[in-house]
Amino acid sequence: MKKYRHILKECRPYRLEFIMGPAAKLFEAILELILPVLMGKIVDTGFSSDSRGFIIRTALLMFGMAAMGLAAATVCQYCAARASSGVGARLRDQTFDAGQFSFRCPTGKVRRFVSERGDDV
Repeated sequence: MKKYRHILKECRPYRLEFIMGPAAKLFEAILELILPVLMGKIVDTGFSSDSRGFIIRTALLMFGMAAMGLAAATVCQYCAARASSGVGARLRDQTFDAGQFSFRCPTGKVRRFVSERGDDV
């Protein structure tokens, strides 16, 4: 764990994204698990009693839940992209700063080292 402590320091500014992303994904998963239950209720209750109002209300509820799931997935992906690119940029800056000490070497080797290490992040 000590080996990765410096990475955790770079994650601190993105705490909100690290919490909101998984929470939004969990909310989306719960919504996706409820949809088949509602479909079963339509089949069992709505079709057997020929209740058109129940079928329409439940279908609209399912549509709303699908829209909320889409919004939750979008929030999750936004948080993941923001956190990963931010942490990657901060680690890349650290890598470039650490490579600045070796300007005594021929510049071609330093440039190659810095660009290779920057691509790794």
